Amino acid sequence: MTVPFLSQEWVEAFAQAINESEAYREHAATWEHGPVALVVNAAPELGLEETRGIWLNLHKGKCREALIVSEAEAEEAPFVIYGDYDQWRGLVEGKFDLLPALMRGRLKLKGDLKVIVKYVKAAKDLIAAAQQVPTAFIGGRRLEAHG
Repeated sequence: MTVPFLSQEWVEAFAQAINESEAYREHAATWEHGPVALVVNAAPELGLEETRGIWLNLHKGKCREALIVSEAEAEEAPFVIYGDYDQWRGLVEGKFDLLPALMRGRLKLKGDLKVIVKYVKAAKDLIAAAQQVPTAFIGGRRLEAHG
């Protein structure tokens, strides 16, 4: 069964996948830099009328809370990554990696890039966790879970 991307159900499945990831637990064991928000820009052509955020309360290798939030709420996180729906879809589908996407401007970061670079393995583990969630995207085929 697939779960619609940007639904609370998807975000909860994402948090569960994060917490089940031994690699993430190891690579983020010293993360004490606060929550991370993933912001998906509005895409009216896809029926996504307003920008939405995924709030991940990350701390020492665990996801303590995961929520769908407004753009304003997401911007309160110390680290915010912004991107268009298709860019997030590409990440979840494994078409490209987070750090190169940030470096090439496909995604934008608010926060200290040096910290993100220090935790690049943990960031990759977060994306790998997202890839474990069987995801249904707006206006496209369904993606089954990897592995």
